Amino acid sequence: MELCVGAGCSAPRDAIILFFSRIYEIFKHP
Repeated sequence: MELCVGAGCSAPRDAIILFFSRIYEIFKHP
């Protein structure tokens, strides 16, 4: 899993939040 892209590993937490929020949207709108 490559989380360090572009930002230079400065904010991996933002990528994780984006990832889970996207999954949440998918489950919220089936």
